[in-house]
Amino acid sequence: SKNFSVKWSHSQDSKANPGTSFSASVNFASPSNNRYNANNINQALESQIGSSISYSKTWSKMSLSINGLHNQNTRDSSYNITLPNVTFNVNRFYPFKRKNRVGKERFYEQISLGYGATFQNKISFKAKEIRDPDFFSKLQAGMNHRFSIGLPSFTLLKYLNFSPGISYGMNWHFQEQHPEYNPETNRVEYHKSPQYSTFGVSQDFSASMSMSTRIYGTYMFTLPNSKLKAIRHMITPSMSFSYKPEMGVPMNGYMTYTYTDNNGETQSIDYNKYAGGLYQPPSKGQTAGLSFELRNNLEAKIKDDQDT
Repeated sequence: SKNFSVKWSHSQDSKANPGTSFSASVNFASPSNNRYNANNINQALESQIGSSISYSKTWSKMSLSINGLHNQNTRDSSYNITLPNVTFNVNRFYPFKRKNRVGKERFYEQISLGYGATFQNKISFKAKEIRDPDFFSKLQAGMNHRFSIGLPSFTLLKYLNFSPGISYGMNWHFQEQHPEYNPETNRVEYHKSPQYSTFGVSQDFSASMSMSTRIYGTYMFTLPNSKLKAIRHMITPSMSFSYKPEMGVPMNGYMTYTYTDNNGETQSIDYNKYAGGLYQPPSKGQTAGLSFELRNNLEAKIKDDQDT
């Protein structure tokens, strides 16, 4: 029986290279290593082990993180490996804001942008599958982009405050699936293309608008012997509206497959060629929502006998 294990632990002094860090905690072993080469009872009974290697770099407005992850089950010889796992972020910034502002702030100077992206390359397998010809077909990869867009708030009729919002996301797909009718089983079967053999994009979008204001009412008590001097009532109504357009379009991978079955009848099914990937395309259907909230706050001003 050929067994091995690799253990490695590393940490970097935070003062060694400010803005950059590197750490590692590796525990990798062949499936039956702990069964025969354990140093103690806990290691012999250990069924789940994992590893993590991480590198990160931070700039004034940006940050980058690159990770390698691994976990395995020594009982059924299953492995899950993510290599690499890359995350890149750009902090929120105001592209139209003047460096040396003169006068009032203009509305477009409140527009802000932010960006985040994650790329992952994963594979799950069992030890006996490493030599299979279709081993690399188990790869799953994808990239997710997140755009943060801040729009300027504004006021109408002096007292109504409006805050618009936009959310936009994008996924990159490196694999597609396509249906094919099998007359022997009388079923539609899906076949996936090799990873990185194609490139596709799916997008998601939504918009929102919220409105709020405040209404005050005050009643003063004039009785000379009354400790209750005043009551103030504050009402805060707010309303928000959100909308997401129809995303179940061919641009997002939604297709229709038509075939003729064994009975000679024409059938059709809807499917998404990016489904089953690491990042799922947006769901079908447009949605809209309206919510209303009303808050009441009562305050009283009471005379204190100890007050001079």
